Amino acid sequence: MLTVSVVLLCTSFLQTAAASALRKGVLPQQLDKSRKWNALHEVVGPDGVLMIYVESAGRKEYTALNDVGIYPTMVPALDIKKATAAELREGGLGPHDNSTKCKDGRGHNGLPVLQAIDASHRRAILKAQERVEYEWTAILEDDAVSVQVDSDFDSNFRDLWSKIPNETGFVRLSWCPLTPQEKLWKHTYYASGNLRLVDQQIEKESGNYWTGGCATAYMVRRNFIPQVLSIFPCCYALDTCLDFDLFFQPASCRNNPSIKCWGEKHMMGLEVIGSDKITLGWQFSYQNGILAQDNRKDISIREAHMH
Repeated sequence: MLTVSVVLLCTSFLQTAAASALRKGVLPQQLDKSRKWNALHEVVGPDGVLMIYVESAGRKEYTALNDVGIYPTMVPALDIKKATAAELREGGLGPHDNSTKCKDGRGHNGLPVLQAIDASHRRAILKAQERVEYEWTAILEDDAVSVQVDSDFDSNFRDLWSKIPNETGFVRLSWCPLTPQEKLWKHTYYASGNLRLVDQQIEKESGNYWTGGCATAYMVRRNFIPQVLSIFPCCYALDTCLDFDLFFQPASCRNNPSIKCWGEKHMMGLEVIGSDKITLGWQFSYQNGILAQDNRKDISIREAHMH
């Protein structure tokens, strides 16, 4: 009986270890020891932080991210000066494009730059889909910087990530509440140190599920990528498409408490607690996350596209 119990215990341990390795994607010892790797890479692998960069913006050295152990793999943005109309339409639809999926039957990206940003994110998500050896991929815009303020970030991140539910397919590493924090009720799914997972935001006044905007940095799970890709071509800017074509689906969910929105079931936010105050003035809006858009020195990806 003792022998059987030991065998069962060993089997259970091996199964747990295998599941943990799959959740992380890559074991720490498999990373190049010549670099100090952020724990994020244990989930997405050494080449799993994809950064959309606009070559004309001139930002090619990302030492601020390297300093916290994040080493992006560059994904060139769609060059608006060279892009064809068809390439732009793959990402976003403008007023000249007719589509039954759009409000009023036409696209609402009034500037080609918005179409180019949509197309650039689509390009990165398609690249993430090719990474069959990893479950998760992170996608960043090239003005994303770290909000890391704690030397225990890695251990806190590992603790949080071990609690990610299997039904989660999209994790925001940065988002804009688009309303002051005091007007939102945020539910903490799990916290570790100064990091937390947020699984719900509710507008206090209306009681509606709320997501906010911005697509500066996020993670996608491989088996959810087809659902994310289904929002393209976007009728609006990317964050608006994510909201209304994915997070707020089905459309009736926001006004019916008995129906859960896609975002409530499958999306979480990962943030440094107090990130909205830490990043105040970095760009036009409040920001939450472990990464944030910093335009105090560099122009935004939208402005970079226009130069």
